[in-house]
Amino acid sequence: MLFTPDTQSQVDACLRKVTVADPNASTIVEATCALGGSEERTIEMAGVNLLHSPDVEGIALNFVDRTALRRALDLAEWQARFDSLTGLPNRRTLESAVGNSSAAAKGSRRSSRCWTSTT
Repeated sequence: MLFTPDTQSQVDACLRKVTVADPNASTIVEATCALGGSEERTIEMAGVNLLHSPDVEGIALNFVDRTALRRALDLAEWQARFDSLTGLPNRRTLESAVGNSSAAAKGSRRSSRCWTSTT
């Protein structure tokens, strides 16, 4: 399994935690796995240190494909922020962007102005 560079460090940290940490250490990480070409999968990896357990004497790793769930969450987030017909940001997204712009401009010499029309 080949994890994408932006999530490889998270996977490494997860594995370090369960291999080096105290007995019974456990961790969960969500990472993106490259399958070849442009296809990627979102994988949830859970690990637990069972080296102290006489029945196991190992590290248990569990992988679950969360691609469909991640895509559904991304779609729901997009639908909450953009108009489905035009693809343009909706009012909530615009208000958030204006608020962020105003907050950033308060401490500087720049100013921000926005005119809107409700007609």
